[in-house]
Amino acid sequence: MLGDVAVPELRPMGVREWVAQMSRSGLSPSRVGQAYRLPAQILKTAQLDGLVAASPCVGVQLPRLPEHEPTILKPVQVADLAGAMPGPYDLFVLALAYTGCRFGELTALQWRYVDLASGCITVASSLSDANGVLTFEEPNARPCNQDGRPMRRPG
Repeated sequence: MLGDVAVPELRPMGVREWVAQMSRSGLSPSRVGQAYRLPAQILKTAQLDGLVAASPCVGVQLPRLPEHEPTILKPVQVADLAGAMPGPYDLFVLALAYTGCRFGELTALQWRYVDLASGCITVASSLSDANGVLTFEEPNARPCNQDGRPMRRPG
């Protein structure tokens, strides 16, 4: 059931109406997408398993997420921010600002992937929180150093 509609009766038009209603109710595009994904995954699996002929979620357009220009801090702003943090978080701020690592990549960093002699780190995993459970995962994409060169990965 999706709302009060049984799965065999679901049609793409009904899913589109549901998505539109969530948007009209004031949910952000991100929340609408999150609410849509689980039923879409379930219905795709039901299609693969032969339980439904076709997923009614195929082709449904989700509201666009707003694009934001990133705020790039100047070195003096990074220094001020790091200076306002108690140790060791000041070092964490500096590492985030100057390595190009994402938060999860930096929190997953292990000493064996730090080469102080060459000044390089290797991004081997990313730490994520799923419902209070911390898990190590493959990093999303290949990050680059500040000069645009790809950072090393193990292997």
